[in-house]
Amino acid sequence: MSNIERRTFIKSAAGGAVALLGGVAQGALRPSAARAQAARSSETEWPNRPVRFIVPLAPGGGLDFVARVVGEAMSRAIGQQIVIENRTGAGGTIGIETAIKSPPDGYSVLVTNDNVASAPHILKTGIDYLNELVPVIQLARQPLALAVHPTLAVSSVAELIETAKRQPGLGCATSGAGSNQHVLLEWFGQLAGIKLDHVPYRGAGQAINDLIAGHVRVAFLGPTALIPHYKAGKLRLLAQSAETRSPNLPEVPTLQEAGFKGLVLETWYAAFVPPGYADTGHCASQRRDGQGARGSRDRQELAANRNRAGRRQRRAARARCARGFGKIRAAGARAQYQGELDQPMP
Repeated sequence: MSNIERRTFIKSAAGGAVALLGGVAQGALRPSAARAQAARSSETEWPNRPVRFIVPLAPGGGLDFVARVVGEAMSRAIGQQIVIENRTGAGGTIGIETAIKSPPDGYSVLVTNDNVASAPHILKTGIDYLNELVPVIQLARQPLALAVHPTLAVSSVAELIETAKRQPGLGCATSGAGSNQHVLLEWFGQLAGIKLDHVPYRGAGQAINDLIAGHVRVAFLGPTALIPHYKAGKLRLLAQSAETRSPNLPEVPTLQEAGFKGLVLETWYAAFVPPGYADTGHCASQRRDGQGARGSRDRQELAANRNRAGRRQRRAARARCARGFGKIRAAGARAQYQGELDQPMP
C-alpha cells in the first residue's frame, strides 16, 4: 500500500469513527456518581469542544502517524480541534489506563495498537483492557520490518544471522516490551538459532533515533516511520513480516522468503473509547441529518448492530493476540518485569 493509499484509507476510516463516536457521546450512561458530570456533558450536542486522542506511545512512530492523520481528517469533519496527547510508559499501559479512567463523553479517544490486547497477558496488569474499553473502529494494519544500521555491514537476513552468532549480545530495538515487535524478535531468534538482546523503547520514534545514530544497530519496527530513513540511505531494510511483499516495499523480501516459513506477523491500530455508556442510543450525526432511527424498536436494533460490531472487533483482537501468545510461549519471550505467561486472566 503506497503512502497516498494508506492516508486515503485511514481518512476514510475516520469517517466511520466520527459516526460511532457520535453514538457513544449521545448514548445513555450507566448511573454512577463518579460519571455524573460526564452524563450531564453528554446531554449537549456532540461535539461542542475539542476531542482528545490519547496515544500510548511516543511521537515519531507509526501509531502516532496514524493518530495524527485520522485526527486531521476528523477535525475537518466535526469542526473541532483534535488534541493529540502522547501518554507513554510501561509498555503503553499508562496511556491505556488514562483512557479507561477518562469520562465516557466522547471527548477522550484511545488510539492504540495491539498492545491493548497483549499487555495484560505479558505485563500482568491484572486488567483485561479489551473488556474495559469500547471498540470504535480498526484504523489500519501493517507488517513489521527488520532494519539495521549500515555500519553493521550486513545486507541480508542470512548475513545478520552469521553476524549475530559471531557477536553475542547484539542489541535489537522495539517500540516496547510485550509489543508485537518483541514477539517477532523472540520468534525470529528462536527459529534462526540466535540471541538478540531486546532493547525496548517508549515508542518507535525514540527507537529509530537511536538506530539512525548507531546506538543500537538492529530493530524490528513498523515500516511507516522507517521508510523515509531507508530511502535516504540511513538504514537498511532486510525483511518484512507480511505474507507477501508490500507494494510499498517491493524490493524488500519477506521473512518467509528468507527461509522462515510461517514467520508472518502484522500489527494493527484501532480506536477505543472509555467504558460507561449503556447499550442503547443512536448516532448523533444521523439525528442531526434527520435520518436517525425513530421509535424504541429501531433504536434497539441500531444499538444491537453497534454492539455486534464491537464484539467482532474484540474477538478479532483476541484472536490475533492469541496467535502471538503462542509464538511467545514457543520462543520463550519474557518482558522485563513479567511473571508467568500462562497465568490466566482474572
